[in-house]
Amino acid sequence: ARPPLARRRAPPPPPGRYAAGESNGGMMTYQLGVTLGDRLAAIAPQFGSFAQGFAAAPKSAVPVLDLHGSNDDTVPANYSLAGNGYYYTPVEEIFHGGKYSGGWMKANGCDGKPGLWPTKFDGQKQFWCIKLCSSGNVVRCAWKGGHNWLFGDAASNGGLVTDFLLRWTKTSWKGAAHPRLLTDVRVLD
Repeated sequence: ARPPLARRRAPPPPPGRYAAGESNGGMMTYQLGVTLGDRLAAIAPQFGSFAQGFAAAPKSAVPVLDLHGSNDDTVPANYSLAGNGYYYTPVEEIFHGGKYSGGWMKANGCDGKPGLWPTKFDGQKQFWCIKLCSSGNVVRCAWKGGHNWLFGDAASNGGLVTDFLLRWTKTSWKGAAHPRLLTDVRVLD
């Protein structure tokens, strides 16, 4: 027989919520970092950017890893005019700030001490990641490739992104159940 009163606890919140996306999804990922920065533990936009004139930065710290192929002319990382005629914000401006934004480095409290962000892929097809802050919360990765997955391989791309995202946690009850919502539950027969 069940007891007339059962005690249950709400499950703990997940250790982090993350956003990652490629190309147009990378653009959306940057925007999610701005709009939902207080709810996201980290983001990883891949071969995406803000449209020129729309760069923004979050109000609170949101670790970010940007991945671009150095030969990408669909959404280029280092210049504005793409091969298809669209204008994008270069990653340097997104991270350091510019006319429209204070930049992701400022939002993340970056100390401006760059260094190598080591990965298991270092040196393959001229792949390297640079952390722009000693904390490693603003990272830029590039490789000799185009507008596609790292090495054209979903497992390598996903492995790099997952490794970065899972280094960060941010617990937030915002938008989730209140911690005492399921403290006492009466079981009726």
